[in-house]
Formats: sequence, C-alpha cells, structure tokens
Amino acid sequence: MSQNGSGIDVEIQGNTMQVDNEMYHLGNISRVSTYTHLIGFHGSPLRAIWLKKWWIIIGLVLLAVGSSSGVLLLLGLVVLAVGIAQIVRMLQKKSTEYVLRLESAGVVRGVLASEDPNTIEGIVEMISKSIRNPPVTSQHMHLPNVRRVEKVEVNQYGEHSQGIVQNG
Repeated sequence: MSQNGSGIDVEIQGNTMQVDNEMYHLGNISRVSTYTHLIGFHGSPLRAIWLKKWWIIIGLVLLAVGSSSGVLLLLGLVVLAVGIAQIVRMLQKKSTEYVLRLESAGVVRGVLASEDPNTIEGIVEMISKSIRNPPVTSQHMHLPNVRRVEKVEVNQYGEHSQGIVQNG
C-alpha cells in the first residue's frame, strides 16, 4: 500500500491494518478517535489588519509623503494593495482538518488527516468494526485527498511523569 498523488490506500486483513508502509495490530489499539485541527488564520478581520499593520502604515506614509511626487504616490498605492491582498488571503485561507488518531499502550498517534470529516469517520467505523470482528477477507479503501500525519504523542502517567511530544 502506498501514498501516491491521488490518495492513500488502507487495507485491513485479519488482525492487521496497513496504512502506507506502516502496519498496525488491531488487538493493540485501545482507542480510535477523530481530532479536529484548525488550519490557517482563524482570527477576526481586525486581528488580520493588526498583524499586517506595518504594510498599511508604510503605505499611508508613502501616500502622504508622495502627494507631491508621483513615484512615492505610486509606491504607496502598491504597498497598500499588497497589504490588503495579504489580509484578504489570510482571511480566505482557513479550514478545519480532521485527524484519525489511534491509541495503543499510551501512545497516541495521528495516522491520517483530511478536510472531509466523512472520510475520517468512515475509517474510524471500519477500524472499530474490525477490532470487534476481524474480517476474514481483506478490506481495502482508497482514500483520495488524505495525507499521512507524522506527529506522535506519548502520554505517560504516574508519579513524576510528563507528557512528551515527538515527531516521528
């Protein structure tokens, strides 16, 4: 199973699940869940303006100074236009990503992510059914517009323990 330009293949066969080049034993999975993750800028328009305030201030100063000079006036207009374009792009580039998370022996691993919640919920349902009743024949799903997640969370419990987040 491999990740290609058009998606990822997931295969469940017996007590194992293969995602890309990783194999998971279904009997070791203690929890399957979905996590939502915000992508991009999720602030208010005023917050976006505040973050790009220097573009606007410089543009307005150039406009004020450039009232007698055509070059500075034009430069001020360009700087203002670029600042406004950056603010608009920030406000348009926001979405929610849904992450499939598997927990096994205290290790929580985000496995797959997609902007389509139904895709991730379908995988959660397929894994949950397979844990309770492993399939006799191979179950295969091709998931377009899904990416692999490389982040691993290690949760340690007990006296003097601390949580560790590792990239893996």
